[in-house]
Amino acid sequence: MTVEINQLGSDVWEHRVFTTAPPTVVFDYLADFEKHVEWERELVAVKPLNRRTGHRGGAYLKTYGTRPRGLVGCIFSRGLRATCKLSEVERPERIVWKQYRSHQASGPSSFQRLELLITPSESGSLIVLTRRFSGMEGISVDAVARFSSRWGQALQGLPPEFRVAAGGSKGGRPGLFSTPDEVVRHALDGHPSRGPGPTSLERLKAILDGGGRDAR
Repeated sequence: MTVEINQLGSDVWEHRVFTTAPPTVVFDYLADFEKHVEWERELVAVKPLNRRTGHRGGAYLKTYGTRPRGLVGCIFSRGLRATCKLSEVERPERIVWKQYRSHQASGPSSFQRLELLITPSESGSLIVLTRRFSGMEGISVDAVARFSSRWGQALQGLPPEFRVAAGGSKGGRPGLFSTPDEVVRHALDGHPSRGPGPTSLERLKAILDGGGRDAR
């Protein structure tokens, strides 16, 4: 796994990944929210909501969902919508925004605060994404982590070959005997208000390292 996942608190999760790209290149790519479609999981469209694109105060509407096929699908498929509001933009090292489901009020009590920190390394850049969940947004992943940890401990006595055989399920979802790390990763990828999770950062790394934009 190329993305390191750390739980810093009951409602705070950190994702860390290295890329060979220099910090200025990483920052410019990440600050362009309309390009998030190229690497963020399930993201199908990004629409600026004002003229402050890429700057503090900028706002965007992100639409998530299965990519529609054909003309009819493009017209009628709306997907899940999330509003993103930029609060801090410090080139070339820091981007902070608030994200929440757009059907909620303009000042929702449930949201996530995302902070991207980019620091130079000997071979490129370290990208650290910290996600702080507030309100109901913070309960889901922590509950999954606690349950999967207890469940994983209870299943340690089973033969390894049995756990491996029963571990997977269709559609990439964690199976009954998946490891706690796999379950948490899935929860972070598919959070209710979405946002970039571990799989998204793996795609981002592939693009920044020169793997092309077909990593989806």
